[in-house]
Amino acid sequence: MNKNIRRSILIVGGISILAVSLCYSVFTKKDTNLDVTAEKAILQKRGNRTLNVDAMIIKKPFLTDEVEVRGRLLPDEEVDLSFETSGKITEINFKEGTFVKKGQLLAKVNDASLQAQWKRLEVQLKLAEDRVFRQDALLKKEAVSKEAY
Repeated sequence: MNKNIRRSILIVGGISILAVSLCYSVFTKKDTNLDVTAEKAILQKRGNRTLNVDAMIIKKPFLTDEVEVRGRLLPDEEVDLSFETSGKITEINFKEGTFVKKGQLLAKVNDASLQAQWKRLEVQLKLAEDRVFRQDALLKKEAVSKEAY
């Protein structure tokens, strides 16, 4: 905003506040003479009677900034864990309520059968590579037909 516009808005606002406060004080001004005469009339009616009053000294109480509340805390976000395979969980690599990073290993499932299957497939791959090597050598020597290869 331009400085001149800001300045003019502040001046107009200040003048309007002064005008409103002046009007308020003029229209709400009480007549003090009526209050004084009313007090004198009350005192004359009462005479010299005394008024009994009970009083006490007010002290500031000691306040604490603690508030005790019962309730339940619910998290902002919640995640359900699911695994690609079924099985028994053998490891949990986090504590409940802690922050975890993307890609972090949270839990490990018993993968003994998967490891055995992996090793079996590795052995099958090695055997297939050996068979291809032998068949290729036999094909070069024309000991086997191309259809059988």
